[in-house]
Amino acid sequence: MAPTLQIHRMLRTRSADDVSLGYFALLIPGFLLWAFYGLARHDWPLVIPNTVATAVALVTIAVAAQLKRSSAQAEPDV
Repeated sequence: MAPTLQIHRMLRTRSADDVSLGYFALLIPGFLLWAFYGLARHDWPLVIPNTVATAVALVTIAVAAQLKRSSAQAEPDV
């Protein structure tokens, strides 16, 4: 749930400059693999937290991408 603090900070500062989208993009496949492994084993303690982590990572990417896009549009051309 730690990325929720990052989401909160991004929304508060209206900046995603210190967020690595690549980092979160690399985390998501790992979370999904653990969730699918848990599903295969019917191991809900693996499924639930990894599904939540995937959702939080996707929201983090979406918020960061939106802020980076709006920041790039707001910058004047030199």
